Amino acid sequence: MLKKIVAILLPAILLLSGCELSAGAAAGSTSAAESVSVTTTAKTTASKPGTDAAGSPLTAPVTGEAAETVPNPPLPDTEFTIVASGDVLSHITNTRAARQKDGSYDFLPQFAPIGDLLADADYTLVNLESATAGEDFGYRGFPRFNAPVNLSQTLKKLGVDLAITANNHAMDNGMDGLRATLDNLDLIGLDHTGTFRTKAEAATALVRDINGIKVGFVASTFGTNYIPVPVSYAVNFNTAKKIRSEIAEARAQGAELIVYHVHWGREYTGYPSQKQMDTYRILTEEGVDVIIGSHPHRLQPMEMREITYQGKTKTQAVIWSTGNLWQGQVKNMDYINLGAIFKISVERRNGEIRVSGLDSTLVYNLRWKVNGKEQYKVIPEGDITQYEKDFPTQTARMKRELEWGRKNLKKKVKVVYSDGTKAE
Repeated sequence: MLKKIVAILLPAILLLSGCELSAGAAAGSTSAAESVSVTTTAKTTASKPGTDAAGSPLTAPVTGEAAETVPNPPLPDTEFTIVASGDVLSHITNTRAARQKDGSYDFLPQFAPIGDLLADADYTLVNLESATAGEDFGYRGFPRFNAPVNLSQTLKKLGVDLAITANNHAMDNGMDGLRATLDNLDLIGLDHTGTFRTKAEAATALVRDINGIKVGFVASTFGTNYIPVPVSYAVNFNTAKKIRSEIAEARAQGAELIVYHVHWGREYTGYPSQKQMDTYRILTEEGVDVIIGSHPHRLQPMEMREITYQGKTKTQAVIWSTGNLWQGQVKNMDYINLGAIFKISVERRNGEIRVSGLDSTLVYNLRWKVNGKEQYKVIPEGDITQYEKDFPTQTARMKRELEWGRKNLKKKVKVVYSDGTKAE
């Protein structure tokens, strides 16, 4: 009986004791009560590990080595090639040669033999030195060029991706002709840089992702044959300020590698001028990876050089002058029919981007007459023997000039700046 009474009374006694303890704790210590409250709340309201009372993720400050930024893994290895070739000049003779019986124009037969060479790259560019503003501007040769739009269409068909428009003939048809040419290039699907229709367009760098590497293409010229440029943004010029700002803008817009096409030098010369060397200095100080020169209308040396940029040594490809790709100049001068198609190789290995190679294939503008009308065809050096029987005089000259071209491309340029400083 006593065991039953104890069993009944004991829970009640314990319950009353617990209430007294809780009340005593509340009266005797506010901090303890707060501590108990926090502990209890955390345990009863957190629905998932690692969250607070509201269910938000808990975070803790990271200190020591763990606080250091974890480096991103290197980007995957990759590579690509760029093909670059020379001046495209529509003198009236080679334009007439493209005229068909119905009055239309077809330039493809003149370029067809070099189609595979131009297309054999991930990205191809040429210097479009003749406007293709359209028939309304009239078709003309030197000194103020304008060719049928079919010329640009032909370049696109041959695999050309980029038409450089910064050269001394950029303003041959005025600002309206400049705009019309760029409009036509857009319709055809050809990239272009060096001349611009608006300030906004001029402020937007041409950056292309080629096999995972962002490449910035920049172009400028020494002048426009004294033809005024009505707005400052329309044509890039070879001033130190413009060169540096254009390169900086391309990098700001993501370019990891810079290809700079520069219209410079003296016409009909096979070696760089002092002005070319001084402009080269600016480009090198800015760490340009690939320099492609035009305007001399003759081949000048091509080189793989080593430069220092931001304390690091890097390779640099330099083509001092590409020579002419296609032209119809009436005056018979040595080496103006000689050009080359250059291939530049770029790679990224272990996160480092570098120019890894520079090669060339010589090409020649074969010219002859049929019933008094000039005919033209650009042929690669490997195909010359095919024409020897029909054109013995021309092929003899071709062989002589090709030999000169091979030797001249291999010359080492001793770069000495105007102040007497030598390049690396």
